[in-house]
Amino acid sequence: MRTLSVLSLSWIVLGTIGLASCGDSSSSAAFSQFKIVAAKGGPLQATVGDAFRLSVVEGLSDGTTKALSTDAKVTWSGPPVITALPIGSTPADSILPQPGSSVTAMWVENPDHLTPAEVAGVLYVLDAGSAASPSITVTATVTGGATPAGQTSSSVPVAAFPVGNAPRGQTLYAANCASCHGATGEGGSAPGLNAAPDNVASDSGWTPQMLGLAAQSNMDDQGVSLATTMPKWLVIPGANGQPLTTQNFADIYAFLKTQL
Repeated sequence: MRTLSVLSLSWIVLGTIGLASCGDSSSSAAFSQFKIVAAKGGPLQATVGDAFRLSVVEGLSDGTTKALSTDAKVTWSGPPVITALPIGSTPADSILPQPGSSVTAMWVENPDHLTPAEVAGVLYVLDAGSAASPSITVTATVTGGATPAGQTSSSVPVAAFPVGNAPRGQTLYAANCASCHGATGEGGSAPGLNAAPDNVASDSGWTPQMLGLAAQSNMDDQGVSLATTMPKWLVIPGANGQPLTTQNFADIYAFLKTQL
């Protein structure tokens, strides 16, 4: 029978101790509470004109976080849920929430264009209101799956709509919009967007932030679903391979205001 040397035996003992030690340190921390976070990372702060995607994570007792189980369901509340009217509808008044002293925001459902998964947790911010230090409270209710059931709320600060830059907007517009809306926003296979009469940038019902909100919700300022040929800017990249931002739409609108 082959015998082990003292050196070999010592390595086995040390290895066993090491494995036991690793096993102890790998024990996971306990669930502490849910946390609402910005889905793309960064601070939990929205801007007027944003389609700001939120997410929920599990906060653990050691201060770290982890994703919810894949089969967990999150239901969002706080702002109203607006369901886009069918294409071609002509409502007497806009169904969108109207600005007031508080932040105006909404969740959106638009089954003509966007799936429930695509709009899940997307906070559309229409107006900051007139109060100082504007913010809006959102609530997430978690049910199902291996994740504990529960609820959490967070106050989301809201910054003002950014100032647009027309020269930047001209470049962005040419790359992303001109093929459908015309070289200067005069209209083409899609409606006119510039400041000519009856076009978007001359319509008092269209605030500057509404351009980006419409593009990312696929519904107009009345809450009517846009034509199915409209790109789903909420979930597709722009011409440069990156999603269009609220600043991008502010720049595009600034350019369109100069075009008659």
